[in-house]
Amino acid sequence: MSWGRTALAAGIAVAVVAAGVVGVSWANTARDPKRSLCAEFTDTVGLYEGNSVTMLGVEIGTVSKIEALGDRMRVTMSVKDSVQLPADVQAVTLSSSIVTDRHVELTKPYTGGSRYDTSKCIPLDHTKTPIGISEALDAMGKLAGDLTGGAAAGGKPDTLLDDTLTAANNAIDGTGQQWNELLQRLSAAIGDPTQKDAVFRRLVDNLDQLTTMFVTNWPDMAEVLDNLRNGLQLIGDFSAEFSGAVDIAVEFLPVIARNVGKYDSQIYGLLDSVLPQVHTQFQQHQGDIDSLLAALPPLAAQLPQAGAK
Repeated sequence: MSWGRTALAAGIAVAVVAAGVVGVSWANTARDPKRSLCAEFTDTVGLYEGNSVTMLGVEIGTVSKIEALGDRMRVTMSVKDSVQLPADVQAVTLSSSIVTDRHVELTKPYTGGSRYDTSKCIPLDHTKTPIGISEALDAMGKLAGDLTGGAAAGGKPDTLLDDTLTAANNAIDGTGQQWNELLQRLSAAIGDPTQKDAVFRRLVDNLDQLTTMFVTNWPDMAEVLDNLRNGLQLIGDFSAEFSGAVDIAVEFLPVIARNVGKYDSQIYGLLDSVLPQVHTQFQQHQGDIDSLLAALPPLAAQLPQAGAK
């Protein structure tokens, strides 16, 4: 009898646990239902059914189906219905390392505006996949083919790269000693880097002192620059006036030179007769002239006062 009760209690416990598990699963499904979303990729290497679908690193669903469509692959995903997608959503396949499977990452969260119609697949121009090893090898093969130049006329391989490397080798062959001497001279010219560092530091310190002096004395420097500008402007004005005088002199000097050459003897005779008389008159009236010149400053000082009256 006790054995029957124990079996009954165990059965009831198992039933309760099973009901609880089913209830929790149903509650989770009802609380966060899923919806289907598909995207087209150029390839799905490393991507399998059941792999995760993430957004900003947070899992929002899983890959439910992968099928080939000629030149592209369609990946059907089951994502949380509560996750909203923007109209310009993009999808990429990523892997955390080279030894792990890939997962699908939806690149942009919804922040507002129009939403993506999940009845349509994300097109191929909105998806990206990492470059595979086969594509990398194909690119390296194409690069090697471009370097070698491909096949020449007659089906023989082009020796352009080989000829170039051979010519470079012949050009530098036997120049090791010269390169060694050049590097030694360059090292000697550079000298001790620590000493050059000290010189550079002193140069920076002196430059700092010089800039500080300019900042401190900037008002005086500004005044000097203003005066220099005014002086240059004055010189420019004088040059303009002087150029006019030079133009006039160019016109009259030839005339004066011709007249002097024509009447020089008469002018010299006149000066020889007049200058002695002027000198004599100046000596006779020297005191009067001095008195006249001495009286001019007081007279000039009284002129403004007289005008004011």
